[in-house]
Amino acid sequence: MKLKPVIASYSGEAYSAIQRYMTQEALELIARIAQEPRSSAEIPAGMLAELCEMHVLREDGGLARLNTAVFTQKDIESIREAVALMAKELTRLMIANGPSFQDASPAATIFLAGIIGYVQGTGARLSQKTEIWEWKRYTG
Repeated sequence: MKLKPVIASYSGEAYSAIQRYMTQEALELIARIAQEPRSSAEIPAGMLAELCEMHVLREDGGLARLNTAVFTQKDIESIREAVALMAKELTRLMIANGPSFQDASPAATIFLAGIIGYVQGTGARLSQKTEIWEWKRYTG
């Protein structure tokens, strides 16, 4: 499995440092751990410490485990299939309700359609279908 890292929530020097550290060796290690936890003793101490500090890995009972999301190509395809039907339904609802926004100010339209309709509506729809959960409770 070949990984392509996506570094979110970091910018500037922190982003650059993370990007420099994500060598082929580090990515291959993360890919192996994504398939099965590894003994911490098998991993160079400096690499393990750095990946733990970046919250990519965590140590648990002598094992290195993932502490971040890793999506395989199969995962991505499954996610696309799952949301395709919901996306069509959401599009239908937005088209059906769009004319009621024609006379509203641009600010109101953006807020109502974008924030309430799209963001909150999507979240509510996913919750109803039990497709989402409290991500802060997921430990990696």
